[in-house]
Amino acid sequence: MIHKLKKQIILVIVLLGIIGLPQSSYAVCPNPAKIPCSCENHPRGYCIATGNKKFTYYKIGKSLAKYVAPDAGINLMSVEGGSIINVKKMRWQYGIKFSIVQSDVLEYYKGKAKKGDKHATDLISPLRVILPLYNEEVHILAHADSDMEYFHDLKGKRIALGSANGGSAMTGIALYNYMFGEEITPQNVYFSSFDDALRAIAIDKTADAWIMVVGQPATRFSQLKAEAKQYLKLLKYDDSNHQDKRILKGPYYKALINKESYKLLNQDVPTIAVKAFLITQKYTNSWTKKRIKNFTRSLCKNFDILQSKGHPKWKQVKLEYSKLPGGWEYSDDVKEAFQTADCNLQASTSHQPPIINNKRSCSMTEKILGLCQ
Repeated sequence: MIHKLKKQIILVIVLLGIIGLPQSSYAVCPNPAKIPCSCENHPRGYCIATGNKKFTYYKIGKSLAKYVAPDAGINLMSVEGGSIINVKKMRWQYGIKFSIVQSDVLEYYKGKAKKGDKHATDLISPLRVILPLYNEEVHILAHADSDMEYFHDLKGKRIALGSANGGSAMTGIALYNYMFGEEITPQNVYFSSFDDALRAIAIDKTADAWIMVVGQPATRFSQLKAEAKQYLKLLKYDDSNHQDKRILKGPYYKALINKESYKLLNQDVPTIAVKAFLITQKYTNSWTKKRIKNFTRSLCKNFDILQSKGHPKWKQVKLEYSKLPGGWEYSDDVKEAFQTADCNLQASTSHQPPIINNKRSCSMTEKILGLCQ
């Protein structure tokens, strides 16, 4: 009996070593997020939490799985998620060692921690960056005949924010708080799908504005014809307005939505951008730490391949070791890899990125807005 108990204890210790828990007191399961305890990969591999299979995050993850992971000795699988849920997945879901999130996700959880959410601090404390990726521009849309023109005109308006667990909702809530020093009231928040939000703004006018965070050109918007400008317009960031300028206190940058991105635009629209980050955690297990280093070194070695053969967004990513916004830190394992011959990256102080340029009969308005799929 004692011999059997010893064997069980040894097995538990071995399993904990394989898992490579982050530096925290939480076990992998059970967890407060109530998510499955295992990622969809086989036991010897890792997963990367990304986004919907139709969108960029998922495809970025697929590029990493194809061109980076093999050289690091990792079998990597891209799994669906979103900026908010990805942190929870990586924190508590066995096998997920990488995630793609918006850079302001840290601000979101900091806010929850200040309000006494006991899990928020534990969620964000081990988060670490591998590499900043590309810009995602904030698109704030209103009906073309709306009297709103600028970001600060959102005060007291009913705002569509997309999915409640999505990055756009998180960013929209944060921007409102930065500008006005208060939360959006619950009765003014409208969570919806893309099509529902578009209909609410352009046709039904049940929402005053719609905040969507996506790297330009957003496919659905770029497919709209020029006639859509009679229903939609983009609100502008006003650098001379004190409320708009407060946004830059967070992990945001000034940017432009280029008129070439969308047919409904006659001119470039000033906006702000948030960065997509490839992140991991602060691990203590030596095997996991070695895997993170190897993955980073492979990322450096295969970066040219990512840019030439991976998803087109890789062309907007810089392989550099730069100052990070919003309190983010690089992983120590990543910093060690950056100093190897494979990377040879030195820390720089700049973090300002460049401005990167159902079947039924449909009404004419719905056809123009691409709502007849």
